[in-house]
Amino acid sequence: MRFFIKGLKFSLILMLLFFSLETGFVEEGEELKKIEEIGPIISKEEDLYFWSISDICCDEEGDLYVADSGWNKIFKFDSEGKFLFSFGREGQGPGEFLGRPLMNPLKIRPGNDGYLYVFDSGIYRISKFTKKGILIKSLDLPMRYDDSGVINSKGEFILINPDINDKTALICLDSNLTKTRAFLEKEIVIRYPYREPNSPRRHINDYNLITLMDKNDNLILVSNLSLSVLILSKDFRIIRQFPIKNTRFLEDFKVRMNKAVEAGGFLYPFNSCLDEKGNIWLLYNNEKNNCDEIYVFTQTGKLLQTLVFPDKKTIRICWINNKGYIFNLLSPEKIGVFKKEANNEY
Repeated sequence: MRFFIKGLKFSLILMLLFFSLETGFVEEGEELKKIEEIGPIISKEEDLYFWSISDICCDEEGDLYVADSGWNKIFKFDSEGKFLFSFGREGQGPGEFLGRPLMNPLKIRPGNDGYLYVFDSGIYRISKFTKKGILIKSLDLPMRYDDSGVINSKGEFILINPDINDKTALICLDSNLTKTRAFLEKEIVIRYPYREPNSPRRHINDYNLITLMDKNDNLILVSNLSLSVLILSKDFRIIRQFPIKNTRFLEDFKVRMNKAVEAGGFLYPFNSCLDEKGNIWLLYNNEKNNCDEIYVFTQTGKLLQTLVFPDKKTIRICWINNKGYIFNLLSPEKIGVFKKEANNEY
């Protein structure tokens, strides 16, 4: 009888395997779910529209901030995309910015300390603001770092290490921009799973390491080179690491990566952000399927959902707020507003 039961179980496994191969069985989390399009955000302030948006972000209340490197302003919208106010202007004084489209784009990040930070690579400065746009202080960077980063609840900055010859990938600066430590061996995040580029990585941004931080000060790193995610605790210890696995993504990426390397280039697949639960959103332009997709992973590496935009979009930078609204930078002049459909809850 035991042999019969074992044989039956084995037969069922074979049947399921055959069924999955024949019918294109979709693994858990890979079933496509569409995102509902709400409409574009149009900022009208004294008849001035967006000129050259370089970054967007959302704070813990769900409000949206837009950094425009053309106007050298920060625009603020509520959690549904309604314009509230703007602050900043072009210049080198306190609370002013010297961003330039493409060359020196402004970057903006909410800190876990409740403040808003603007990274201005035009004058190597980080400015700290309240959420009402009031300047707290401006800090001059002693040297050029990457033009974005994350800020923990202590007001410390975690940035990519600018020293190309250093073996560590990240550095921590205190609230006055004094370096306190360097950490995480580069070899952990700088690996080439398919094709290594013909030319070596020479600049810090060539590593394309995306830094994110959840509400508990855990540091989430998305490596576009090793196709992996690392989770570090607030004291910068690695507590988890997992490879980015998704059938739809890998089938397209392998082909495109090989073509890019053969042409002398390289392909960085993802933009990334976190939702209010700390889940990791990986945004990818899928050429094979002619659509733009979001793969939602938990911090344990489980694929929760595969979301797809209703029409072909160009995903540049995307944030989701705590109201379920998705803000996607479609072009330097346009932000699209989307929302998870009701059956997309997880």
